[in-house]
Amino acid sequence: MKTRKINFESKILKHVSNEGKDLLKKLLERNPKKRISASEALEHPWIKHQATKAVIKKEDAKNVFNNIQNFCANIKLQEAAIIFMVNQLVTNDKIKDLKKFLWN
Repeated sequence: MKTRKINFESKILKHVSNEGKDLLKKLLERNPKKRISASEALEHPWIKHQATKAVIKKEDAKNVFNNIQNFCANIKLQEAAIIFMVNQLVTNDKIKDLKKFLWN
């Protein structure tokens, strides 16, 4: 696990409002028990403030959905490739030996 701290004064984040920085801190909390949930994030003042003035272009929305679909497709492709490689690299005898080892 990386232990770097976020530099909120960095070039990228220095123009983010205090509310925005607060939300980022809460979303990036390392301890899952302390991290805010998605529902809590949606109720955060920064989200509520930004949502009232948000305008999303149809083209941008399409790009977001396409990126999500591609991400999911890539994961499925990676899983299929791993299964294929394992099946190619492991012989039936090795699988039998592994089963004996695991279940005995």
